[in-house]
Amino acid sequence: MGITNVLGFTVGQIDDGSVQAEVNFWEQGLNQGSASDSGYVSLTFLNADAQSLAAVATPEIDAHNGVWQNEVMLFSIPAGTRMIAYSMQFVRHAGSDLDGFIDDNSLRLTNTIAPLTNFPNLMVSGVTVPADAWTESSFGVSWTVTNAGTAAAMGPWVDKLYLSMDGQLQSSTDFLLGVFPFGGSLAVGQSVKRTQTVTINGSGITNGAYHVLVLTDAATNLNEGTFPRNTLGASAGPAGHRYVDGLQCRRQRHGCATLARSSVSIHHDQRRERCR
Repeated sequence: MGITNVLGFTVGQIDDGSVQAEVNFWEQGLNQGSASDSGYVSLTFLNADAQSLAAVATPEIDAHNGVWQNEVMLFSIPAGTRMIAYSMQFVRHAGSDLDGFIDDNSLRLTNTIAPLTNFPNLMVSGVTVPADAWTESSFGVSWTVTNAGTAAAMGPWVDKLYLSMDGQLQSSTDFLLGVFPFGGSLAVGQSVKRTQTVTINGSGITNGAYHVLVLTDAATNLNEGTFPRNTLGASAGPAGHRYVDGLQCRRQRHGCATLARSSVSIHHDQRRERCR
């Protein structure tokens, strides 16, 4: 299905998130027990070169008690989408043949804004950093992004990592550690663990305790409705999609022995090494 100027929608409306894709179908199958053959619909969003931008799907529908079941679902359309590939999928759960059916199915574009429950909502958790880091030396950072909303979160989006002295996100003064694109998608409740390597530039860094801040969807690519948005410069906390962890940062010195440890994490006690 090519979607440019379909039903009067413009490319701008498609790319700014004001248009959604609505899937509507009915499913029924033979009664084969508690796990009967089921069906669902999947969509693949393609750009003008027929390259996949994201893939989503409805839940599996298993209606096997002699009654057709209707499924209607709205999906956000990724920016750059110019075609949608529509596919009916069937899953065999019993027997040797396939006895699930889909009827009266349709795909249409709509500018009806979905209610709050039909928006994705990205949240960050589980940020992991080493106890100590040296300037001009690389170290690993891991974090988990979860879609806590009730609609699929379809990439691409970017996660930004910052080094902060006070744990408050101030993009004009905090040190940007890296920008990391994510090109996949997250179903409702799905998580992805990300691990990247970063390096702290020694300019302006002094010995002491720092925080690593992770800002997901930093460029606000996703339409998350009225869920809290990522706003650069806002303080980190539960109102945004940010997570803070502690890190002991030291300038590179030779012949430095590790001795005492001190707690620097603002979320839980962690022991950190210092140089004397």
